[in-house]
Amino acid sequence: MLWKSLGLLLLTVGVHCVPTTHQVRSAIERAKEIDILKRGLQQLDERTVGSSKRSGCPMMANFHGRRTSADKEQDRHANVMLNAARILLNEGFSLKDLQHEQVRAEFLRQEEGTCPLPPVAACGTEKYRRIDGSCNNLQQPRWGMAGVPQRRVLEPAYEDGIGEARSTSVTPNGGALPNPRRISNEVHRGRGGREVRSPTITLHTFQMGQFLDHDLIATPVQGNIADCCSAQNDAQNCLNILIQGRNDPFEPIFTEGYCMEFARSAPVFCPDAFSNGQSRRQQTNEITSFIDASNVYGSSESELQELRQAGTGFLRTQDGFRLPDKNDNTACEANTAGGEACSLAGDHRVNTVPSLTAYHNVFVLEHNRIAGLLQTSYPDPDTLFQETRKILIGIMQKIVYDEFLPSFLSPTALAKYKLLSTSPYEYDPTIDPTISNSFGIAFRMGHTWIPRDMSLFGRNLGPINMRFETDETYNKPFLTYISGDPNGMEGLAYWLSGQNSPETDRIVEEQARSRLFIDRSNNIAFDLVALNIQRGRDHGLQPYAAFRSNCGLSEVTDWADLVDHDADTIARFQSAGYQSPQDIDLFTGVLTEVPVTAGTGGPTLECILGEQFMRLKFGDRFWYQGSDVGLSGDQQSAIRNHTLSRIMCDNFNFNQVQYPSAFMATDTRTSCRNIPQLNIDVFKPATTTTTTTTTTTTTTTAPPATNRPTQRPPNNRPPPGGGRRPGRTFDDALAQLLRELEEMNEQD
Repeated sequence: MLWKSLGLLLLTVGVHCVPTTHQVRSAIERAKEIDILKRGLQQLDERTVGSSKRSGCPMMANFHGRRTSADKEQDRHANVMLNAARILLNEGFSLKDLQHEQVRAEFLRQEEGTCPLPPVAACGTEKYRRIDGSCNNLQQPRWGMAGVPQRRVLEPAYEDGIGEARSTSVTPNGGALPNPRRISNEVHRGRGGREVRSPTITLHTFQMGQFLDHDLIATPVQGNIADCCSAQNDAQNCLNILIQGRNDPFEPIFTEGYCMEFARSAPVFCPDAFSNGQSRRQQTNEITSFIDASNVYGSSESELQELRQAGTGFLRTQDGFRLPDKNDNTACEANTAGGEACSLAGDHRVNTVPSLTAYHNVFVLEHNRIAGLLQTSYPDPDTLFQETRKILIGIMQKIVYDEFLPSFLSPTALAKYKLLSTSPYEYDPTIDPTISNSFGIAFRMGHTWIPRDMSLFGRNLGPINMRFETDETYNKPFLTYISGDPNGMEGLAYWLSGQNSPETDRIVEEQARSRLFIDRSNNIAFDLVALNIQRGRDHGLQPYAAFRSNCGLSEVTDWADLVDHDADTIARFQSAGYQSPQDIDLFTGVLTEVPVTAGTGGPTLECILGEQFMRLKFGDRFWYQGSDVGLSGDQQSAIRNHTLSRIMCDNFNFNQVQYPSAFMATDTRTSCRNIPQLNIDVFKPATTTTTTTTTTTTTTTAPPATNRPTQRPPNNRPPPGGGRRPGRTFDDALAQLLRELEEMNEQD
């Protein structure tokens, strides 16, 4: 490959002092030459095939988001600086040499060497939190803001110290780390037979986990290489997983030499807490870190304006009861001829699976329901919108901390990190809430909750013979378009309540572990576990043992030190090819720990998650229990009494649901008539104060606002002749599935 010739420019000479200004400039100029050569080779390749290459998996591109020209230029600048630093290292300088003040200053003089932090408008005394998360902390206005680098808990373990993915064992021979697909097969493959389900939690835990993750973190991938499998040696941009050997469990696609495409996370050249000011490869978070319903409202003003109904305090909907259509129908695989469309939401991953779309939908409906109840109290549409947004964010925070987290974290962790709403709250401006790089990998433990199938249930929370394997629904919205009683959105929500989640364990079901974003016509599929492992290495995350030690747990230097893993798991580690327990990747290590008492995860997992959720609570100036958000004691109490169960009743026409927690299968299925409603009266100006006291003020009720949207019809049904696109009935969906199966058989 011509790419290998680039190494000729990385000349090695011996030196033993800090690089001079001339040497730094020379390294940067050579790095720019490398970049020009790489782009020239890429253009030559494109001309050879006749057009620019596209990713082999459009669904994967949709999941990670599209990179703009400006984004790609930023990626290129970061790679230029990383190459310049690598040239200096190859010339014999050390990482410590590169941390010298004059070296850092010279890098910063270059346009490419500037850490591309998002701009921040001057912080003021805003009443409402900013949509991009800026100025939440008045002293550190970028903490938790959209677009900033992810926080480092430990120094990165890059092979070269600046950006090369972790790839070698800590053992003296320094052999290669095992192939991620091999680890997945040996450690995370299911037992076979029936799906093992949790006796305690419902599928709401699975779906809230994904929905919440998309409120907390979105890591963009590089956009300069469109087809990584055709750029195998471009280690700055690609880190493909090649299938080794024969007899893979999913061999029809994962044959020997198969390239599982892996684009590296988009780089930024920025310092971290451990680099003494010297920049190196970091990864950004495209969205705000806070639990602020960014998946509902977006993380930028442009996103928010696209989602708001102009001139009102409401969010846009399609036909009054479902998410608005996205103009770009390449964002999913919608049957446009049948009236389907991709959905638009605050997060671009909304179409990944139909049940996620339903979750987005219910929170949009809840916003509009609350706004409708407050509309006459707030005649100004912007005030109505912001007050409703403030309430919905508080409701989400309460649901996450009092319902979702207790469904899988132990009481010990909940108490240690003061996560429950019963714990006293006081904002701490010294706490950085920015999502950590390691949390972004560890929180993927929720992938063990991904079920084998997606189904529609009836109002009795039982099946109605509408079931599809999960891999048949990736990026396909058809289940949300099923018409009838219940409709698709409702039926998906009933299923989340009526079926228990897969057990929290080392296993990830084949629908995600071998058939992620499967495209049988082109023999393309992905392994979600392998991607998680590779992403941790891409980010330079230290192995599991280092994070365990950082949590104050016992050191791991020998196999016998894995005291929180059983003998079967340790044997699987060794069979997977790990040469040392100190090589075990973070994702695999935390997902395989023996659960703590009264919890579903092990001690390292509880530490990483608990510490981050503590930061998201006490490092948020606008937390719903804080003084700056402006909610009175009565309003906070109303939020604490509101539940996901009630939201489902109000918006998806449940007859009964688990209460007080929709996440707990062991909670009693309770009639919606007996589940308390949100006390909306305390949020009206006549009984509201702007402090955390409950003092009552007297105001005059405002007249009804103009531009009131069409009210949502009873039972979320469109009015007759309301222009709803034709939905698909059960018979329609079954007929299409049979046609697809017949076509697959013909291909075989």
